[in-house]
Amino acid sequence: MQKLIGAIPFEDYDLGQERGEVTLSEHSGKWKECFLEVESFFKEFMAPIGLTLFHAGSTAVPGISAKPVLDIVAEANHFAELDAYQKIFEAAGIEYKGEYGIKDRRYCTVYNSDKTKGFVHLHIYPKGHYQIKTHLAFNNFLIKNRAVAKDYHELKNRLRDKYRDNREKYTNSKHSFIQEVLNRALERKIRPLALGIIKRADGKFLLDKGFDSVKNQWFYRPLGGGIEFGERGEEALRREFMEEIDKEVGETQIIDVYENIFEYEGKPGHETILLFSCSFMSDSDYDFEEIDIVEEGRVLSKATWKNLSEIEKEGSPLYPEGLMDRLKE
Repeated sequence: MQKLIGAIPFEDYDLGQERGEVTLSEHSGKWKECFLEVESFFKEFMAPIGLTLFHAGSTAVPGISAKPVLDIVAEANHFAELDAYQKIFEAAGIEYKGEYGIKDRRYCTVYNSDKTKGFVHLHIYPKGHYQIKTHLAFNNFLIKNRAVAKDYHELKNRLRDKYRDNREKYTNSKHSFIQEVLNRALERKIRPLALGIIKRADGKFLLDKGFDSVKNQWFYRPLGGGIEFGERGEEALRREFMEEIDKEVGETQIIDVYENIFEYEGKPGHETILLFSCSFMSDSDYDFEEIDIVEEGRVLSKATWKNLSEIEKEGSPLYPEGLMDRLKE
């Protein structure tokens, strides 16, 4: 006989929030106990998927108030098979909502029998997905930095009093605080880059050919790299070309500036790019078809000469977005 998650006495664990309301409860030591019971249920129930569960959200942070609903982040070894289990989830009393607005996520909830009160929010991601690290980094930062946790506790209570009947505004008003904490926890920064466009006499451009294993996609981008503090963009460009392909750049000119917000290998990135038109110092430097791009003694990828029509025929993107149109001008 299939087990039902509703057999867990959630309200005995001080859990349960009326749907649509903004309520906060003082931290309860029972929440961790309930997580362990839910974890045990899912490990048995979803054994073929290989779920690893993590207690997330404010109920996992001692000393701060929280909505009385367990937030759980799960990592699935066999994520692609999850959708086939939707009916099994629902037969066990778990509402399976699919992506529910977030790519690469499967969102599930547990309600009471008449679906007026919520007990569990479950966010399932593929193994190694950056969102798992993001959720846990936020919690761990609050646990280790009690002053920040106190600020978050006070903010939540102020917003609860202000938006008691507007859950959306309550949630959105926490966004900037959460992002600031995540930036500190993950040491996230906008990365400045200097990239160089070099065009050969046959009309081909020198481009780095990379591969994103998460997207299973080849892509191209100009050569170059990060601008260090106190370093001008042109200086960074010259240094990167020497370090990566051991070639000296001659004349340079800034031709455009880009902002690039993206995901690579399942992780978010944010770059500002100074794009230079440049050339090699010597005509002989153009006499190759493919060359290794090396960093700290390791070959990272290959640089190759490509014309724009070849890239379009391959169907591989050229980054940053908009560069293809710029080079066609």
